[in-house]
Amino acid sequence: MALVRKNFGLSSESVGSYLDKNGNVKIINAKVQNQYLDKNDLSEITQLYVKWRDTLEYLPLRFTYKENKIVSFDGLPISPEKWCAKYRERTGKTPYRHGSIVAYEGERQEWKLKQTVKRGNEPYVRLIRQKLKPLTEREPLQFFPTEINENRKRKRHTNLLYITGTIDQTKFDGIADAWLKFGSLWNTFTTNLRQQFGKAEYMRTWQSQENGYPHFHALVWIPFDFSVVPWFDDKGRLTWRIHNRQKLNKGDSVTVRERIKNAWKGGNLDIIAVSDIGNAFKDMVKYITRDLEGGESDLTNAMVWYFGKQSFSISKHFEESLWGTKDIDWREPSNDDLIYAESSNSNYDLKRIEVFPIIPKRNLDFSYTKDILDLEFEPKPPPNIIDYLEDLVFKCRPIKVNKKDNVEIIVYELDENESFY
Repeated sequence: MALVRKNFGLSSESVGSYLDKNGNVKIINAKVQNQYLDKNDLSEITQLYVKWRDTLEYLPLRFTYKENKIVSFDGLPISPEKWCAKYRERTGKTPYRHGSIVAYEGERQEWKLKQTVKRGNEPYVRLIRQKLKPLTEREPLQFFPTEINENRKRKRHTNLLYITGTIDQTKFDGIADAWLKFGSLWNTFTTNLRQQFGKAEYMRTWQSQENGYPHFHALVWIPFDFSVVPWFDDKGRLTWRIHNRQKLNKGDSVTVRERIKNAWKGGNLDIIAVSDIGNAFKDMVKYITRDLEGGESDLTNAMVWYFGKQSFSISKHFEESLWGTKDIDWREPSNDDLIYAESSNSNYDLKRIEVFPIIPKRNLDFSYTKDILDLEFEPKPPPNIIDYLEDLVFKCRPIKVNKKDNVEIIVYELDENESFY
């Protein structure tokens, strides 16, 4: 990734400095695009992204479980008393002994290989669906009825808006300038909404247009009762819109709709009033999963990948504001999900997870068709892959140790003078 960015002129540079509360100078770094990106560049970046996404790589995980073991010392050269004393000296634990039989807490190790999570690949999409499943399975929230009765006017209100924001190309110095400023524009937009309406919680996703410029789709919850009216486009399609005369405060010179539109400084806004969160949420999930192959889907993921953006984001209180719950893991999928899923799903008493450097599929000299390799079911002697993984242990050194739910998690990296080959 670093080589791709360097090749196309994207770098991190100092753009200023400030003094922290202790009087220390802190440097402000920002991404800077040093060369213009044209259509050929976008095509090349997209091809490189697709190649990266589709290159199979695996995350080696070694799991250590507690396992009670029983040993008979009949016929062995060491006495059970002496062995128990050494075990107690080494571990601080006293094993159970009955005559020549000793029972103690031992360990059992298993290797598992997990296909790495890359934005847009199958594990990424699967994890997204798992994370959002609690919401997709909930009873959809209804904000207002959509039946139209010409003989009776019905007042309709909603707190949820489906907003699409596009870019005015004349305000930016090319595609890269628009992408690099897009996050700041979004933050300014949501800050402006909160200043005007008190709160604004959201679920948003970036998307690339065919020309490479970014735009966003967002579900935005605002604690204000927006008056809603039906609107038909020139093809007769019905959508629901904020009433064009509604004001936030009596005597305002601008309408509520104008306030929202003016808050977005990047270009134009399309605002739809949400009647039923079910359909709107399905539309957002479609954009977030990015499981459509080719075309603008690949271009979107390539731009997010190249510029180092989060493909989607959910504000802290979005779920709570709508449902009053805090059940969903809103983080974008990563390899951490593979690690912690194994920790929480284990049926055994797990002690330790060791995380080793990612291995390219081409390095593995075996036919690998399963998502999980479990030593417990492997024939003896172990296949070549186990020898490869055990050899990898001696090429690595630990760089990080964490603990989660009483399970030790150790992360390794290759020693400077070692390689996978």
